Amino acid sequence: MYDTRAIWSENRKLRIKIDCFYQKSRRNRCTEIRYESSMRRRKGMRRKIVAILLAVMTVSTAVIGCGDNKTTETESKKVQTSTETSDHDEIKKYIKNADEIVIVKDAKNLDLEKAVNSLVSEEQKAKVESVTVDDSKVDSTKAGTYPLTITVKLKAETTEQNIASSTTESSTESQDASTTEKEPDTVKDTVDVIVAEKKDAEDLLNKGSAVIGDDSKVEVKEDKKNASNDGKEEEKKTEDSSKQEKHAKNDSKKNEASNTSTSNKKQETTKPTPSTSTTTKPATNSGSNKDNSNKTETKPVHQHNYVAQTHVVHHEATGHNEPYVVQDAWDEQVTTYEDYPWDCCNVCGADCTADPGGHAYQHAIKGEGGGHHTEYDSRPVTKTVHHDAVYGTRWVQDTAAYDETVVDGYVCSCGARK
Repeated sequence: MYDTRAIWSENRKLRIKIDCFYQKSRRNRCTEIRYESSMRRRKGMRRKIVAILLAVMTVSTAVIGCGDNKTTETESKKVQTSTETSDHDEIKKYIKNADEIVIVKDAKNLDLEKAVNSLVSEEQKAKVESVTVDDSKVDSTKAGTYPLTITVKLKAETTEQNIASSTTESSTESQDASTTEKEPDTVKDTVDVIVAEKKDAEDLLNKGSAVIGDDSKVEVKEDKKNASNDGKEEEKKTEDSSKQEKHAKNDSKKNEASNTSTSNKKQETTKPTPSTSTTTKPATNSGSNKDNSNKTETKPVHQHNYVAQTHVVHHEATGHNEPYVVQDAWDEQVTTYEDYPWDCCNVCGADCTADPGGHAYQHAIKGEGGGHHTEYDSRPVTKTVHHDAVYGTRWVQDTAAYDETVVDGYVCSCGARK
């Protein structure tokens, strides 16, 4: 005889094992399907992103190509205009260094209109009403040469004086001309401006250019050639004055000789009269001769007036990097879920993981069969995660930036140096 209960319990165990295997396989298949769908979505997104990037690159290259053609055309036009008016004599009447303006690259608080206004010569300030600048094509962040349009507006008085002088000159030159051309009340010209590095700007400053730096400060050094020319002109003036003095001395000597000869002739022709008349004439001549000699002996003495020649040296700010705490260290409670096995009773389905043998024995005593199988379930697990402190560095300034004025030497208008 077969034990039906034993056979029935074995069959039940097999069915339970088959069910567990089927559930596990179904779970694995679901995860595989989800993974495949997510990978398909990622591939589709990548293809879309690549297509968008290609479209953007083609459009940007087309736009840049058009812009380059326009810039080349405008640059060719600028070159033509600059070759046509390369002297800039009209604008240099009012702004001496109009065609020698240099801008320091990345200059802070740059205002070209303010800087160009400061370049107006002292002699022409009374004639100039305002100076405006069109710097829309000047890029102070890139080194290169850029066009700058300067417009000088003259006062009404100066234009009337220019008109009056032009009418007098035209009347003397040609009597047939009935009308005269009026000079414009504005002088407009386009000059080339150089944007250079700080070292290159200092070299150009030494060559006589006007350098514009931070806060629109303008530095201009006197040209050595001009100083030497001024000295030569003054030497010529002193030579001319000495020649004139020599001529005056010679003339005074001739006058003295002529006066003495005429007085001797008068004394021979006239009769002896009281001695007072004969003594008074030579006295007057001697007095005049003394005055002439005193006048000719005084010579103008040149006194040196030395002017300091300086340049400005910029010193950058100094400091150091200092570490600081961005976020303090902290602990985080993280809850996760994990799968764990447990023993399930085949008879009652209770959890008999603690004592599966004792649990099966209780069923066997009652004649209810026995056995158990393993089940899997998930449960929450809380862990403490430690996060370290986060540190950063910041710049701490020790000394602020400043400008130092350095004296190169002293120059007189006659060319003397010390």
